[in-house]
Amino acid sequence: MKEIKRFWMNLSDLQRRLIKLGSIALVSFIALWWFLTSCFVNISPGEKGVMFHVWSGGLNVEKVYGEGMHFILPWDEMITYDCRQKTEDYTLMVLDKSGLEIGIDVSTVYSINESKVGFLHQEIGKSYKDVVIAPYTRNVIRDVVGKYSAEELYSTKRNVLQDECEKLLGERFSTKNIILQDILIRDVNLPEKIKKGIEEKQAQDQINQTAEKKNLEQEYLAKAKITEADGNKQAKILKAQGEAESIKLLQQQLMASPQYIEFIKWQGFADKGVSPYGSNNVFGGNTSVIKGLN
Repeated sequence: MKEIKRFWMNLSDLQRRLIKLGSIALVSFIALWWFLTSCFVNISPGEKGVMFHVWSGGLNVEKVYGEGMHFILPWDEMITYDCRQKTEDYTLMVLDKSGLEIGIDVSTVYSINESKVGFLHQEIGKSYKDVVIAPYTRNVIRDVVGKYSAEELYSTKRNVLQDECEKLLGERFSTKNIILQDILIRDVNLPEKIKKGIEEKQAQDQINQTAEKKNLEQEYLAKAKITEADGNKQAKILKAQGEAESIKLLQQQLMASPQYIEFIKWQGFADKGVSPYGSNNVFGGNTSVIKGLN
């Protein structure tokens, strides 16, 4: 201390003034740097911010700040939230409607409601994953799975399970200013004995369905043959009826005009191109008009 005092006394007035000015300048620079860094805050892409005013009203839940540089007072605080889509994976052990414990692998895809960031921070805060996402997902999966049997969930009802969970979880998330983008049932894990029994039953059902299909095909073929036979029989009956009707009409014509039979006979000769009188006469096919002349 004495050495510093002695050093100071040995300096000239000019040197003392320069040191004082330099000290003031350094302190001013540090104060200015602190002020500038405290008054400007950058919000990164995909984030939204809300302002907490220490001396004038607290958290402003209505105004949401977008990405970029923003000016704030040094004593205020900009609170930022990542609003991009996120995915949380869970493996849950739940009970089906008969009390059998099964494992469900599920992925919850969600994002924060950008326009409600202030309300989310006011009601829940940064711990919303532990307060909302995880417990709400578990409760919804547990409630929906309890409606179905293990066999239904493993085979035919997985899509139904996913759709019901998505609807119910989306409604609950919305009350907490979170948007459910999707919920994915990745796998349904059953005890190996139960799983094997279900697979064997499905295989047997497939065999039964194949056998039933073959029986139906044989039945269709048999009916088709019967239909074809009935059609042929009906065609023969109609043909016979037509011939009988034709004979009946011919008989009626003969009774009305006995000469009609001569017309039929000559029509037959004409159709065949021959004459009952030979070929070399006026009734034949050649040009001779007298029989025997060429």
